[in-house]
Amino acid sequence: MKINEFKERDVVNFTAMIKSLNIRETKTGKPFANIELSDSSGSIAGNLWDVTKKQEKDFQPQTLVQVDANVETYQGKLQLKFNSIHVTTGDISEYIPSAPVDMKKYLDYIYDYVAGIQNSNWQLLCHKILGKYKEQFESYPAALSVHHAYHGGLAFHTSTMLAKANMLAKFYPWLNSELLCVGVILHDVGKSIEMPGLFGDAYTTQGELLGHIELILEDIVEICLKNDIDHKAEDILVLKHLIAAHHGKQEWGTISEPKLPEAAMLHMIDMMDAQMEQYRKVYEGLEPGQWSGKNYFLNNSRVYRPVL
Repeated sequence: MKINEFKERDVVNFTAMIKSLNIRETKTGKPFANIELSDSSGSIAGNLWDVTKKQEKDFQPQTLVQVDANVETYQGKLQLKFNSIHVTTGDISEYIPSAPVDMKKYLDYIYDYVAGIQNSNWQLLCHKILGKYKEQFESYPAALSVHHAYHGGLAFHTSTMLAKANMLAKFYPWLNSELLCVGVILHDVGKSIEMPGLFGDAYTTQGELLGHIELILEDIVEICLKNDIDHKAEDILVLKHLIAAHHGKQEWGTISEPKLPEAAMLHMIDMMDAQMEQYRKVYEGLEPGQWSGKNYFLNNSRVYRPVL
């Protein structure tokens, strides 16, 4: 049975990969381990009470374990109550969560668009940045846990956003569609520096101190300076604004709130794609006619899957 097939009250026995392990303390000072497990379909976490020093040493990220557990719901989210857990062997590549699509097609869509960019400065920036972070961009998740948190998630998120931008721009022909699409392609590439990769549950030092928006803006300026491009020119300035404003509101971590319609559109597409991924994940755990628990990332609302 795959993790994405688990239901509340299931008793499960399965093999999984440890994605992260955090040692915490109870109110009485006793140590316990919060362990996140994954397979190719998704991930689930649970608390291992009375964790031993040997378990702390053995249960490191990228370790395969055999698990017997009960599936419970806590604050609207499935979690495990461990009955037993021990190290096992196997091919770890089979237990890495991946994008639910053929990523070659989605990557080709991005690179084909870049090849046709008319603004030479924007095209050079895309070539340089995607080339510099090619391995990370194609393999990293888009977030630690919120959305597209699996192998290839960053590129999958970018590609589906690019498709939406291309389609929506046709309904608003007065927009600069190329500016919008280039903004989509580059808006999250800074996560290649901010994120620890697929394994780990904390940002890098650069990511924690600066964040992915500032990090990619620094790269843009550096590339401009090395290639005799005026980084204060209008085309570079507005592109940087789209990236700086893509979180929409300052309380959501944006540097600047959208002041161009293309920036507003980029933010809305980003929000839509992230929220639809949340709904997809919730639907995976629901049978028709079933309600989910409250989901923090969907305004703390419950989700219903219709019998249709």
